[in-house]
Formats: sequence, structure tokens, C-alpha cells
Amino acid sequence: MNNRRFLTLGIVAVVLLALALWVAQPDYNQHTTSRLFLPKLSGQLSEIDHLSVFGGSETARAELKKVDNKWTLQQRSGYPADSKKVGGLLIAVAEANIAETKTAKAENHAKLELEDPLKADAKSQLVKFGGGGKDFAVVIGKQERGGSYVRRDGQDQTYLLDRVLTVPNEATDWLETNIVDLSSADVSAVDETAKNTPPVHLARGENDLWQLSEIPKGRKAKAASMLGAAAGSLSGLYFSDVRPASELKGDPVKHAEFHAKGGLHVEASGYEADGDTWVVFSARVDPLADASYQAAETEPVSVPPAVAKAASTADAAKPEADQSASDKAKQAAEKAASDKAAAAKKAHDEALDKARDITARVDGWAYKLPGYKLTELFKSMDDLLEPLEDEKKSESKSDKK
Repeated sequence: MNNRRFLTLGIVAVVLLALALWVAQPDYNQHTTSRLFLPKLSGQLSEIDHLSVFGGSETARAELKKVDNKWTLQQRSGYPADSKKVGGLLIAVAEANIAETKTAKAENHAKLELEDPLKADAKSQLVKFGGGGKDFAVVIGKQERGGSYVRRDGQDQTYLLDRVLTVPNEATDWLETNIVDLSSADVSAVDETAKNTPPVHLARGENDLWQLSEIPKGRKAKAASMLGAAAGSLSGLYFSDVRPASELKGDPVKHAEFHAKGGLHVEASGYEADGDTWVVFSARVDPLADASYQAAETEPVSVPPAVAKAASTADAAKPEADQSASDKAKQAAEKAASDKAAAAKKAHDEALDKARDITARVDGWAYKLPGYKLTELFKSMDDLLEPLEDEKKSESKSDKK
């Protein structure tokens, strides 16, 4: 009887142990889904069409809206935002997993920089976004151990995510700040004008060295490399702020025109407003470049007289069966003309594409440039001349001090 009882108890114990192990076995699929911070977001990403960022105030620091499938910043009159920054943040939030569950006590939120983001001096950021009838709101705190502390807005429970969520703090940090990218190698001349100063004309000269025209008597131009620096001022040009060009009043006080390959012309006009210089850009292809390109295509082929004479002499000394030297010279000339026309067409087409691209980006906008970029862009005659002897002595004394 005792043996049977022990056997029964043993069987029961084994069954209970097996049941306990089965219950304890993790369901990995469920675990993965449940550990996403915002599990409902991944299927909603394509419909997100608005995003706002708050921090230290009830007024949004940045408000972004998707218009015609492009993100725009409302604080800058709908100027295009950097889609990589917006998309990168949304994808990061959608894919973020909960690494650790942290405190649910509101009094401890400040330690994780997850305090009320609308209060003054708050270190936390509130990001609201949504679309397609669904909205999300996330409070983002400090970073630690390769992740960000977060909580859902309106909830006290906090978490440490498995990744860092980077949120640009200022409105202008969301913008696509590139304006123009014109290599100095493609620029052949620069013209500069400003009020109450002599005009400036820079052009490539012998050996491709930059030269300054109309140098005042008794003055000397700076080194060619320094003159050419102005030609590179449109290379990788970006802005620090932007506003509608319609807000500017009066006439420009500075103007620069860049003559580039293929007949491309890029112009920059500087306006004074609110104590700053704002620059309006435009781009076009010179009609004369169109005529030059077409002429290169239709220009009749001609063999230089010296080559023709040499070929004629060689023909007289060769059998008639051989191809004449004059035919070879003509073929070479035809190939040279064809190559010239092809190069002209390529340069012309690239100039047209560049002009369209620049116009699509800058039309209707005025830009505030970083100080050093503004200095590079607008050059006066004095900027391009060697200092006078008195100025050199003054600079030398200043250096010694």
C-alpha cells in the first residue's frame, strides 16, 4: 500500500514539474512583440503626416507636416525639412525595444530627465506625431548605456530603450540646409558689385590662374590662390536660417554673379534686414551658351591649311590604292569636331539640370549664411588687394601687441 502511494505521489510530482516547466517556457514570438515600446506604430509609419516637439514650454519648438509627400517646417513658412532626420526618428521609435522597465514613481522622473516636458527648464522632450487617425506621444529623457529613457505621455511608467532616440532641439535643426554646391573648378569668372565700392571682375587667365581686373593705380592684387577662393564660395554652401524672400524690402546692397561651365550663371543678392544680411539666389543658363552649343554641333568641318598641305604632299607619293592622307586628316578633323560638339552638349545639359535643381530649391526664399560663408561670398576690391604699406605697418604693430 505504501509503495503504491509513493508511486502515485511520484507520478503526480513528475506531472506537476513538467507542467511547471511548460508554463515557464518563454514564447519568443510573443516576447518580441510585447517588448516593442510602441507595438502599434510599425504598421502606421507610412501614414504619419505630422510631428511636433516640445521642451520647456507649451509652445512647440518645431512643428513638421508632410505636404505632397515631403516634410516641411511650419516655423519657417513650410520650408523643406530634412526627411532623413524625420524618417530616422520615426523608424527608431517604431523599432525600439524595451531593454529595462524602470521606475513608475512620478517623483523619480526628474532623475531620468523624464519630468513634465511642458514646464519651464524641463530637460525632457515631448514628441507628438500621428496620422491615419492614430496619434502617439512620447516623453524622451536622458541617454544611458546606449539607450534613451522614455515614458508614454500621460503615464508614469518609465523604460530604458535598446537604442538612443536623437531629437533635434531647435526648429532650424530640422531643416535641409544645403543651398548650392558649385565646384570652383566649374567657375570661369566672378563679378561682384556693392554700394559705394568699385565693381570686381575675377576671371581665369593664363595657366588657369585667377586674375583681377581694373586694379587701382599703385595697388597690387593678392595671390592668384586667394583670388580664386571667391570662386569656391558656392561649393557646399549651406544656411543657418531661412525666410520668405517676399519679406525683404528695398534693393540689394551686394550682388555676386558666378559664370560657370555650360553657360550656367548663379547670382546672389544680399539684402539688409533686421540687422542681418539675407541672400536671395537665382540660377539660369545664358542664351548665348545655347547658341554656342548649337554652333558646335553644326560647325562645318575644316582641315587646318598646314595639315592639308602636308597631306596633299603625302598623297602624291602614295599609290592610289592606299587611303589618302587627306582623307585621314579629314576623318581626324571630323572626330575632333564631333568630340567638341559632344562635350559642349554634355556641359550644356548639365548646366540646364543644375539651373533647374537650384531654382527648385531656392526660388522664393532668402537665406541667412554663417558669417564666414558670407565673407567668402561677397568680396570688395579692397578684400582682393594687398594692403598698403601703412596698413601693413599697422597690422605688424597689432601683431606685436
